[in-house]
Amino acid sequence: MAEAAARPATASVASFRIADFAGRPVAEQLALRERLDAALAGALAPVAAAGRVVLDAADGAIVVFLDSAEAALRAADAARAAALAAAVPLRIGLNAGPVAVAPGFAGEPTVVGDGVAAAVVVAGFAHRGTIAASRSFRELLARENPDLKPALRPAGERTDERLRTHEVFTCGAVPRDPGRRRMLRTAGIAIGAILVAGLSVRAGRHLVAARSKPAVVALEITPWAEVVVDGASRGRTPPTKSLALPPGNHTIEIRHPGARPIVVEVDLKAGEETTIRHAFAAAPPPASPVRNFLRKFGL
Repeated sequence: MAEAAARPATASVASFRIADFAGRPVAEQLALRERLDAALAGALAPVAAAGRVVLDAADGAIVVFLDSAEAALRAADAARAAALAAAVPLRIGLNAGPVAVAPGFAGEPTVVGDGVAAAVVVAGFAHRGTIAASRSFRELLARENPDLKPALRPAGERTDERLRTHEVFTCGAVPRDPGRRRMLRTAGIAIGAILVAGLSVRAGRHLVAARSKPAVVALEITPWAEVVVDGASRGRTPPTKSLALPPGNHTIEIRHPGARPIVVEVDLKAGEETTIRHAFAAAPPPASPVRNFLRKFGL
């Protein structure tokens, strides 16, 4: 019997991004990730494992909430408080939109879709230590629990890199849960629709993608060079001595004025450590004014 094709379903998505992550030293990146993991572990504890999917991201994490926008808001608020206490400069974005299961790294299933992509974009509009939300998330939250709607205040419109306009809301104080556990179900969610494409319901309920440790690429470049990864500048070496990159394929370009750039294609595994070494020829020292004067007379 042929397997059903994956159909998108609506879910609430929270994107947790560490501010200025790419420009930080590797040791600091690893420490911030560990503190973020601890903050998320506490924030997600009240949410049943069957109702959430945790995904790794290059600069943080993404959590898909299959059952409840209120659960997403409360988890984001708890993570914000824990991150502030742990000195993690976190930017959080909330969105509601279509998601679907697709093959991920090393064959493990992951969740993709506009619901996930828009959450990442909205997080980019948030300031450090704050939560930003899309209009679609606010509308879904208002249908679930109208008492929480005032927690998301209008913050105007923002334009992303693709020149798309987003209406953004900022999160203020979130009213406490009255004490009775709400069994909230979003009308548009059909968990069975998400857990298709060869995934059984039982496997889907335990779908929590393990966070992948970043790969570390040490740089031993002399005398200096500009480092470009996947088309984006990552600074100069020195002072940059290493890069923390997510697992997968990357193009690393080492540029030095007057020399042909060095291009290295890598396929990195989680936690892998490797080194790129290269020595560019040193430029000849400039001739002194006296030497230039004598050369005019053939001396």
